[in-house]
Amino acid sequence: MAGVSCTVFERETSETYITRPREWGMTLHWGAEFVLKKLPMELQEKLRSIRCNPYHDTTPGKDDFLPICNGITGEVMLKMAGDSPVRVSRRKMRELFSEGLDIRVRRSLLCGRISIDMNNTAPRSRPSSKTGLILRAMHLWAATALNQENTPRNKRFTYKLYTQMFKASYYPETTEMFWISIQDVPDPNKPETWLFQLVMGWGGSPTLEEMPANADRMRVFKERAQWWGEPWKTAGLYVKEDTQIYGMPATYWMPTIWDNHKGKITLAGDAAHPMPPGLNNAMQDASNLVDALANSAARADLGKAIDAYEAEMRERATKEVHISKEQATKVSDWKTFMDTPMITLGMKKQADEGAAK
Repeated sequence: MAGVSCTVFERETSETYITRPREWGMTLHWGAEFVLKKLPMELQEKLRSIRCNPYHDTTPGKDDFLPICNGITGEVMLKMAGDSPVRVSRRKMRELFSEGLDIRVRRSLLCGRISIDMNNTAPRSRPSSKTGLILRAMHLWAATALNQENTPRNKRFTYKLYTQMFKASYYPETTEMFWISIQDVPDPNKPETWLFQLVMGWGGSPTLEEMPANADRMRVFKERAQWWGEPWKTAGLYVKEDTQIYGMPATYWMPTIWDNHKGKITLAGDAAHPMPPGLNNAMQDASNLVDALANSAARADLGKAIDAYEAEMRERATKEVHISKEQATKVSDWKTFMDTPMITLGMKKQADEGAAK
């Protein structure tokens, strides 16, 4: 669409590239404008297919917020505003965005030297910087069907979760987090086929090292679920025993300056600035990089074009990573919880909003 040809080199096999067992959802909101700028019209017409629940009504103004609830009482403490947010499936998004691309699978990257032709080479190592665990250091999460008897009450419970995009809660005093969102709806008339993403987070013990086996993580997940109010308690206890529970400590680093070899190497997305969450910034990175490559000036001076792309990305991402770090620090203390960026800024491009605050 932009007149830039490319080849994607992927280390996974053609099967695992699509069928990776670790599946999760992401919230696409302000980054959607960059997707629409670059996606061909024939793929834009399929965009609804990447939603976790393509049957959910996302009329603008109807669900433009994330409810933040008290984890004990279930009371909605606030409605975090967003720019027409939708939950998208990582797997479905990769499938759609891969259409028409030249993807070479099972490829390894060797970085013993830098050759003259860098068209098919990218840096393997991460930017040199400090890597640290943010305070909300541990998340347990699973994409699972809910194991429940086929009763009217349970049907109502499942359907109530189905009709909401997501439902997040924090436990008073400890500010531990429990998130529920719909992950996949193959058939809207068959609740037994629906998958939900459940994420539980806390700081401190038990750490991933203290839960080495899936049985350990399942036990901790269900023990902690019993502390919560509804619907988190029931959803947690309904997780099937054979479900794989993943432990994921969250990390970050600040984007740094690297040698792009006169524009022949660059970074985008989590490779340049990992932060939770990062989807929308990654979408802007991709859009801006294509603009840089497609610009006629880039043909005359590729190095200058990539330098300009990296300068904007680095400044924006540095602000976002700082805000993400502040979020993790303040959310771990109930006294500062209401002053966190997600409360004061909402689901917006936080670097812009934070600068204007």
